[in-house]
Amino acid sequence: MHELGFNMTTAINVFAHAIVRQKGIPFEVSLTTPNIETKAAIQEIEDMKSGRLPKRPLSVESLFKELGISVDGQLSAISNPTGF
Repeated sequence: MHELGFNMTTAINVFAHAIVRQKGIPFEVSLTTPNIETKAAIQEIEDMKSGRLPKRPLSVESLFKELGISVDGQLSAISNPTGF
């Protein structure tokens, strides 16, 4: 909470106001477990945090390989670089 600049009292008040405003809990509550892909992504992040994996690709080639992009010596134009 302190990273957001809230003490516990302020955080609880914000939460209570959100409940009143939205007429319910302001987030989804579920017992759904992550799928295999999500679990793998979570594990990868944990490995990066602990230093077992590098936090960034070591080279452009390794990034392309990780993303499944073939490298033929030339960079091909990306049709939609923003991803939208």
